[in-house]
Amino acid sequence: MVTMMQFDRNQLAYIETLYKKKASLLYYYSKAIFNNVAIAEESVQETFIIACINYDKLCNSPNPEGWLMNVHKNVC
Repeated sequence: MVTMMQFDRNQLAYIETLYKKKASLLYYYSKAIFNNVAIAEESVQETFIIACINYDKLCNSPNPEGWLMNVHKNVC
């Protein structure tokens, strides 16, 4: 289980910034696939849980936003 205490302020700020920047795009992508608001919201949440669990992979990616989108596609 991932808890907030495992991240320092910079890491939390990075995830928060990424969430604010990409959550809507991910939501509309999954809403188009599922045509269901609740499932679309849940898929975005699941994507960011995976991003938190794999924080090092996300940050070490040459394209973190692309990495996030690929994860989201797999979630969907």
